Amino acid sequence: MRHLLWATAVDDKDERAYTYLGVAYKSLQKPLEAISAFERALALADDQTSRAKIRRYLNELYQAGR
Repeated sequence: MRHLLWATAVDDKDERAYTYLGVAYKSLQKPLEAISAFERALALADDQTSRAKIRRYLNELYQAGR
């Protein structure tokens, strides 16, 4: 986790680091932090495949929050 936080601090435009950070937060049962990381990753994603994967993660979190 520390390395992912460092990676996003060093390069705040690294979509993959934010995606992995979201996955880490999701696995730690921290949905708000995961959503924040995934939303940043989605804003940075430059291809359809990445955007689709990130949207799936977000949908899972939104569905779990109901």
